[in-house]
Amino acid sequence: MSSTNIIAPSAIVPEFLTKDNYEDWVVWLRNYLLGEELWEIVDGTEPIPQATQPQYKTWRKKNAQALHAIQITCGADMFSHIKQFDVAKPAWDHLASIHQSQTEQIKLLPQTEASPGPEGDAPHLFHSASMGQCPSASIQMLLHSCQMQNLTSATHNQAPVHPTQKDNLREDNVSYLPLYKAVDDGDWESAKRFLDDHPDAVRARITATGTTALLVASMNGNVVMVEKLLQLMSAEDMELKDIYGNTALSRAAMGGITKIVEAMVNANRRLVCLRNNFDCIPVVMAAIYGRKDTVRFLYSVTPDVEFNPQISNNNGAILLTEAIRAEIYDVALNLLRRYPRLAITQNNLGDTVLTALSRRPSAFPSGSRHGIWRQWVYSCT
Repeated sequence: MSSTNIIAPSAIVPEFLTKDNYEDWVVWLRNYLLGEELWEIVDGTEPIPQATQPQYKTWRKKNAQALHAIQITCGADMFSHIKQFDVAKPAWDHLASIHQSQTEQIKLLPQTEASPGPEGDAPHLFHSASMGQCPSASIQMLLHSCQMQNLTSATHNQAPVHPTQKDNLREDNVSYLPLYKAVDDGDWESAKRFLDDHPDAVRARITATGTTALLVASMNGNVVMVEKLLQLMSAEDMELKDIYGNTALSRAAMGGITKIVEAMVNANRRLVCLRNNFDCIPVVMAAIYGRKDTVRFLYSVTPDVEFNPQISNNNGAILLTEAIRAEIYDVALNLLRRYPRLAITQNNLGDTVLTALSRRPSAFPSGSRHGIWRQWVYSCT
């Protein structure tokens, strides 16, 4: 792919906006804007003040922040449609109009199973799965450092696909648009009516990126919708993954929606150990996104073996360095106490705990470069 089609990864959304993933992207970015108190700028409820008014300076700053978030989460092709805008709301509305036009003119393509192709197609599979997935430098480099066989193994080891789901993957998923709209709108009554008429839809892939209704509800942060969907699903249904290998729990962990994470874990404890295509378990994804409360909960319920550097993969080292980066020091310190070997174990970037600490001077009391953290690390080495 040419360099003109590549934009630096963003921590705001797990995928850049393309012509195929608007329905997911708009949910992620809307939640981000709400959390940053910028949504009123985008939906127009906060009017543009006159330049002479005292509140104009505040509005101008918030508009710049919202517009920047929209721009940096677009892929190169979509960015080209809005780069001329200097106000966030028209840019947002223009992207919505593009999506509406495409929806009216072109039906969604039939789905295909997210399985690895022939060996010669492996690099293409890796590239496709990785585009737009990097929320931080750690994941960006993780992709480069992952061995191809790890991705293939992760794809092969996805939860079993139901026979009915295999059919759904090849159907025109426009038939699931009523379900998607109901779940996206938080309309449980409409969703339930659809599921009563189509029971297998609870495990169907209803978007182009392979998301299920449970994934959509979890990304929306709709706790009630998630709880009701869980009541209709088997443990195996809850383990279904999107094309990037993420379960609904992994997506909820990335979003920091702890109540949803707790509900899913209570329904199926195996979910905490399921890895995505990048070989990361949910607690690691939560740490990469800096979701402190979610990290603490998932860490408390994830089996120790997942962090042991001698018998597991690199999740322990990645969690340790990412917890330090996100200033979740209680989890990081507990990890070191349980597995002192992690002090000298490199994560997929080649970083160790000392490297991570060197980037966080605040971890050392009174600015000391030899505080309790460094003393502890040295005692482990």
